[in-house]
Amino acid sequence: MKKRMLIAGILCTMMLALAGAKGKKELSDAGKSGAITVKIGSHLTVTSIDDQPTKLKGKIMLEAGEHVIEFKYYHVTSSYVAQGSARRSFNFEEGKKYVYKAIENLENHGSLYVTLHDESLPTIEDKFFTVKKIDDPETYDGVNIEILKSIPEGKKFKYVANIKYDFGGGPIAGKTITLERAVLYYKEFLYKNGIDAVIETAINNCGVHPGFTFYGIGIKYIDEEEAVEEK
Repeated sequence: MKKRMLIAGILCTMMLALAGAKGKKELSDAGKSGAITVKIGSHLTVTSIDDQPTKLKGKIMLEAGEHVIEFKYYHVTSSYVAQGSARRSFNFEEGKKYVYKAIENLENHGSLYVTLHDESLPTIEDKFFTVKKIDDPETYDGVNIEILKSIPEGKKFKYVANIKYDFGGGPIAGKTITLERAVLYYKEFLYKNGIDAVIETAINNCGVHPGFTFYGIGIKYIDEEEAVEEK
């Protein structure tokens, strides 16, 4: 039976699309000039920047610093309609290459993620795949790794890399694959690559086999001395 509707609702930034017509807002010039160009992915419209109404697709331009951006998402296929909205904030830096992407997860209760990708950073990725039954990882070195919904407050940190991690298995392994177990392996992967925490998280079902794909931006905490050296 074909899926007809996907409603966004995850990461505390997602809000149900509001029904009913609203009066037209006078659009601002926000997002039309600035030293930083941010690409906007498919099916996304920027509806507000720093609480100034806009209607922009494809790209926006910003000055360096923290900005709050709101999106509307609308995607029509022959099988379903996906719609929702999101509110995101980030501290944008000059010289970086940013792109916002939307990731649909039809299998996970119709979830939608709107995440930022920094194309200036290297990408760390790996795959875990087995045909055998899966147990929890042998070590728990990654137990303290944080998967955050927003930039950490009160801590010095630096951006390290974009993250992509596939975790899955064949039909037999699929019976022992859970999101909770996949997260344990994901944290071990992050620990081995020197990542202290990950932001801009998205999780998607692999699709072709049982499992999950994790996306994000990895960060590493630094002390005051390192922070001075970074400047």
